[in-house]
Amino acid sequence: FPVTIRHEEKTKFRIRFLPVQESRIRKPWIEAKYHMFERDGDNKYFKVLDPRIFNKDAKNPISDLATKLWNSDNALDKEKAKKYFTKKRYFTLVYVKEAPENQKEYIGKVLVFEAGQKIYEKLAAAIDDFDMCFWDPFKGKDFMLVVKQTGGEQKWPDYSQSNFIGSDGPIVEDEEEMTKIEKQLKTVTVKSV
Repeated sequence: FPVTIRHEEKTKFRIRFLPVQESRIRKPWIEAKYHMFERDGDNKYFKVLDPRIFNKDAKNPISDLATKLWNSDNALDKEKAKKYFTKKRYFTLVYVKEAPENQKEYIGKVLVFEAGQKIYEKLAAAIDDFDMCFWDPFKGKDFMLVVKQTGGEQKWPDYSQSNFIGSDGPIVEDEEEMTKIEKQLKTVTVKSV
């Protein structure tokens, strides 16, 4: 779901991670690699999935270009190459429990969430270090997604203050709301490729 950050403020969402049925790695996320780069002239960013996630023998001209630039003796080419390298992202399902005033329409919805490296590290540590099954709808744990802007002129989202909160328990107490969540889970899917 798209998170809108208001100026320099922190934006907070209380969410619950949910199981991803199609995950081949038995974790609550699907991993994908893609290229993200800025188009010259209009500052628009593009995301292009790495075709090798569908077929390991597929050709990838963007990756070939990045390698060619990286192998150059020119320092500017090497800098440009970094922009074309693949980036890992993790896609998971979340149930939004609380949201900022300007994004209340997400409350009560099951959505696909694209997690970057910072969030992934927090989720992996919860599993590896604490043996936590935070995505269990009945015995899981809420997560406070905290987003703020960092960086100079180019603003980037910073998720470092995000973390698990509260104690283990059901995602909601109301059985009717739990039924709504189950129905949404059947219509919102994250598929492994």
